[in-house]
Amino acid sequence: MMGLGADRVIVRDSVVLNPHYRTMGLFGSEYWTYVLPRRVGAEHALRLTQEALPIGAVEAVECGLADKALPGSRLDFERRVLEYAERLAADAGYDRLLAGRRQVREVDERRKPLDAYRAEELAEMSRDMFDDRGGFRLARREFVLKVKASATPERLAGHRGLSGASPAGALGHLICEIWLPVVADDYLVRIGRLIRDARQHRGWTQLQLADALATSQSAVNRIERGNQNISLEMIARIGEALDSEIVSLGYAGPMHLRVVGGRRLSGSIDVKTSKNACVALLCASLLNSGRTILRKVARIEEVYRILEVLASIGVRARWINEGSDLEIVPPSRLELEAMDTEAARRTRSVIMFLGPLMHRTEQFQIPYAGGCDLGTRTVQPHMSALRHFGLDITATGGFYHARVDRSVAPSRPIVLTERGDTVTENALLAAARHDGVTVIRNASSNYMVQDLCFFLEQLGVRVEGIGSTTLTVHGLPEIERDVDYSPRRIRWRR
Repeated sequence: MMGLGADRVIVRDSVVLNPHYRTMGLFGSEYWTYVLPRRVGAEHALRLTQEALPIGAVEAVECGLADKALPGSRLDFERRVLEYAERLAADAGYDRLLAGRRQVREVDERRKPLDAYRAEELAEMSRDMFDDRGGFRLARREFVLKVKASATPERLAGHRGLSGASPAGALGHLICEIWLPVVADDYLVRIGRLIRDARQHRGWTQLQLADALATSQSAVNRIERGNQNISLEMIARIGEALDSEIVSLGYAGPMHLRVVGGRRLSGSIDVKTSKNACVALLCASLLNSGRTILRKVARIEEVYRILEVLASIGVRARWINEGSDLEIVPPSRLELEAMDTEAARRTRSVIMFLGPLMHRTEQFQIPYAGGCDLGTRTVQPHMSALRHFGLDITATGGFYHARVDRSVAPSRPIVLTERGDTVTENALLAAARHDGVTVIRNASSNYMVQDLCFFLEQLGVRVEGIGSTTLTVHGLPEIERDVDYSPRRIRWRR
């Protein structure tokens, strides 16, 4: 349902859609009471959710549920959708489209805020889950235990009425009562933030966490935004997947803290810089033929792993100033064939070698990142971004095999398919040594991306739009500078 909020909804012509939650015994969330009637009209939306019948792609386009149906295989469909999105984003009328959408949303928001739709939906969902008015408990049990259907569902078995096997009368009517919220759901938001922070700390995308939990990316997104009820069991599973104790189960000892306040706190502590920022800067040092000094580098395992990989390909790195800072000196030629693949497989950050290495050689390989043997799916967003610079990647045999076509260069803005930190950083690293201007849209604006932009500026690369989702990079074909850089400290705001 959340996809209906997009500017354009495109489906494969072979898909079957079920735009409802009724067969799960749930009223449904994700603002469907706003987006579905807006798409197909109030009357048709009521029919779709009452009858709960599947519809094909063609019918979805005809009724307004989707804008376009495209033929072809899944990979061909993904490619065509990506090309369509890039054309749309680069179109001269794109800004007018966004302005029109914002105006419509402002009018709709004044008429009825989105928070009101959300509150009503979650109140209805609460009744489904706790009062079990629609058979949610049985549906959940059968889903978890993989119970196969023993007969065609009644709503699909119209033939039974013709033979007299079922009472006269077609489908019953679903009567929905809208209730105002009576229970605060702030705790769901707080849990969602904890999960999001733990996922980002591990360097995972929502899709990777969804794969580990055998669920969908949309479900993970709802959990992180506090828009989905979540059990203690699921929280424990998420904690295990992320190697982060979000909640402690089975501990019988005392877990109380007594805090005596009323005292003025003062003093100072010496802190290191962000791990995520440091890792990106280590990879970015490969762009520079001169000496790089990074101040206050976090001495943690992820940093050590990247340093092991750098050392194996000939980069000289040493701790200076009593182990507080790091000096990096690259060789005239990287020994990529000697790369420590075991060290590289122990970190996902090695994926950020793609951007800088493509400027060093026309052919190279790196192992699958982080021991995650997912082939092209792991690197797909990176491939989509870097192919604009002529980088072609084939995933096979546990390695990403990269080839560079120097005749290819960005001819239009690059629209990232995932607003991820490492994807944005890889695009920046590729653009930094591209002799020209590169525009990157849907970029992450997180602090580690900003840190990388500030470092690139010290290398002489001009970056416009730092802190926003659109970055303009004025690259240099060669970079040879001695730089001394202090990564930005984390600043907490309240």
